[in-house]
Amino acid sequence: MEAPDLILLVRLLRHRSWVGEDQLEIALDRLASPLSASDLLDDLEISGALEASRCQLARQFVRGRLRHCCRSPEEQWSVDRSFGQIAISRGWISVEQLESALHEQEQLRRIRLGFRLGEVFVRKGNLSVRQVREILRAQGISRSDCEACGGVMEEPTKNECCPQCGGDLRPSLCLDPVATDAEVPI
Repeated sequence: MEAPDLILLVRLLRHRSWVGEDQLEIALDRLASPLSASDLLDDLEISGALEASRCQLARQFVRGRLRHCCRSPEEQWSVDRSFGQIAISRGWISVEQLESALHEQEQLRRIRLGFRLGEVFVRKGNLSVRQVREILRAQGISRSDCEACGGVMEEPTKNECCPQCGGDLRPSLCLDPVATDAEVPI
């Protein structure tokens, strides 16, 4: 059985067409088992079949993919907290709706309109404002506005008072996270 790093590397080399199939087979035959991705990259670089810069890129890719695959479920959850993934995991949207919203968001960016994904979902009617706020809280993004001074606070204090003027805080009307007027200690 081949090592996972070697399988990833061979797939990458074939997908990117960085090395000809013949060169790859020759290198694999030339090296002794057990074979690692590092051994194969060294051989391809020494033989001149693969440039040093591409060897380095391939090493980084394989390491990154292996780190990603070997994470515990808890670590994976802390990394995979994108807006769309949270909405799908809660059953609020489908993959097709996410793809459609991402496509629309990209079209809007092309005409220099920077809508956040949550705003696109609300506009399309796929999510409610309440659901968007819940997802943002799950991502660790929470905003409130001060009624008195108009300040914007990320992660407001437990007593819901503005640290600048002491005024009452209310949930922000704007869905997307923006720069805040003050840092609020948690």
